[in-house]
Amino acid sequence: MSEARVSWRRRLLPAVVLALALYVVVRAASDSTPPAKYKPDAAFGVANMRRATFDEVKKGRDLADRSRQDLPDDRDLAIEAEAWYLHDLAAQLPLGRSTRYSEGELPALGYNMGAGDMSAFARGATPGGRARAYLEELHANWALAGRALGEG
Repeated sequence: MSEARVSWRRRLLPAVVLALALYVVVRAASDSTPPAKYKPDAAFGVANMRRATFDEVKKGRDLADRSRQDLPDDRDLAIEAEAWYLHDLAAQLPLGRSTRYSEGELPALGYNMGAGDMSAFARGATPGGRARAYLEELHANWALAGRALGEG
C-alpha cells in the first residue's frame, strides 16, 4: 500500500470512529428513512445530514458526483460523508483552544450544534443542556464504535 494511502487512512481513522459513534447516536434518535413528504433541506439518512452540508462536503472528493438523495439507502456513502465533514470540522478548530474538550468531542459538537458553536466551545464557552446531553450520549457510544472498528 502506498505511503500516501496509509497516511490518508491514518488521518481519517479518528473521524471514522467518531462518525460511527455519531451514527449510533443519530440512529437511536431517529428513523433513517425520510418521510414520503419532507422539507427539501431537511436532514436525513443515517448521518442525519442537511443538503448544504452534503453539498459542501462532497466538493473535490470522490463522492462529488453522488446525490444527497442516496444517503438514506447507502449507509457507506452517509458514513463517508459524515467522516469527511468531521475531518473538515476538525481542520477548523482554533490553534489556541481550551483543553476542556478533546479533538474528538469538539468536531462531534460541531456536527451536532454547528461549526460556530464548536469554535465557541473550543475557546472555552460552556455548552448548554442540549450540547451536554449530546456529549453524554456520545461518550456512552464511543466504546461501541471503537469495538465495531476493532479499536477497543
